[in-house]
Amino acid sequence: MKRKLFGLILAASLAVTACSTTGGNVSATKDDSKVANETGSKGVSSAANKSSSSMAEDMANKSASAEEEKFPEFKTTDINGNEVTEKIFADKDITMVNVWGTFCGPCINEMPELQKIYESLPENANLIGIVADVPEGMKDGIDNAKYIEGQTGVKYTNLTLSDSLASFARRFYAVPSTIFVDKEGNIIGDLVMGADIDAYVKNLQKVLTDWKYEG
Repeated sequence: MKRKLFGLILAASLAVTACSTTGGNVSATKDDSKVANETGSKGVSSAANKSSSSMAEDMANKSASAEEEKFPEFKTTDINGNEVTEKIFADKDITMVNVWGTFCGPCINEMPELQKIYESLPENANLIGIVADVPEGMKDGIDNAKYIEGQTGVKYTNLTLSDSLASFARRFYAVPSTIFVDKEGNIIGDLVMGADIDAYVKNLQKVLTDWKYEG
């Protein structure tokens, strides 16, 4: 059932680069492929009617620009149960934060490439994910996120959605959404909405001036 679901999600990713998060906090669990597929389909349909540029423009109208914001203090666990706080940013000059959903084909489809970026980063940079539809402690959602990690070869840290992260993550009404954070917790660079490897690399290179990505 898991492999069938994973194949359906990957197939759905071919037409668009982002999924709407308006379908609610329903993850693509191994026991309910019908719900997951319907949720993903709604997201694909919604995203197909709105370009990444228009989504970013709407986001800018709703909140302050990325350069004026700070990532909120938080405490959560990653999908392996390890506690993580905002201190994860402190030792790196830049951290790429990819907000994704287990129902989202474009999110899953880009994860092998994100792993390549992660492996290529110098010691002063990092990449983490936030699983926007998996609340902290939700076993089925965590098991599914782990399965997706295994299928895509991802080794970077993926955070579950604790109460202290939820209000921040809700602003991203489409996934994947990606921001960049410096060691002081400031959100820097450009918000990237949709799967856009070139935009990720461009933002990273603003800080990592000597880093070249050969992906």
